[in-house]
Amino acid sequence: MTLPTTPSPPPKPAARPIGRRRLLFAGLLGAVALPLLAACTEPPPPEPDVLEPLLESAEADAALAEAVVAAFPELADRVGPVAADRAAHADALRQEIDRAVTVPPTESSAAPQPEPAEPPADAESALVTLQEAVGQAAAQAAESTSSLSGHRAGLVGSISASCTTLGEVLR
Repeated sequence: MTLPTTPSPPPKPAARPIGRRRLLFAGLLGAVALPLLAACTEPPPPEPDVLEPLLESAEADAALAEAVVAAFPELADRVGPVAADRAAHADALRQEIDRAVTVPPTESSAAPQPEPAEPPADAESALVTLQEAVGQAAAQAAESTSSLSGHRAGLVGSISASCTTLGEVLR
C-alpha cells in the first residue's frame, strides 16, 4: 500500500541582497525623519541672559538711591542723578535683554521687582554705601564687557563709565 504524497511547498526564493538604491532610500528616509522627530520634542529652556546680573544691580542701585533721597532730602542734588541714571541703565538693559530673547518668556519667569532699599542711618554712611554700590556696578560692567561684542559691549561699557562717574559725583 502506498501512501499518497502531499505536494511539497514550492521552494522560497533566495533573499535579495540589499541594493544601493534601497540603502540610499533608507538613508534618505532617515535623514528626513530624524529632524521631524526632534522637532516634536520640547526645546530646552533658554539660558539666562548674561546681562541679567547687571540689570539686577542697576535696579538695586536705583532703589537704594531713591531711598537715600527720601531719607535725606538734603542729598537730592548729589544722589538724584544716581537714581535717575541707574534707572535708565536698568531700562536700557531690560530693553536689550527683551530684544535678544528668541523665545517669549512665560508669565511665571518674570523677574521679581527688588524690595525697597533701606538707607543707612546717617547721610554720610548713605553716601559711602551708595558710592560702593556704583563702584561695584562699574567693576561688574567692565568685567562683563570683555565677553560681549557689538551693541551689547558698547552698552555695558557706557554703563561702566557712567557708574565710575557717578561714584566720583558722590565723593
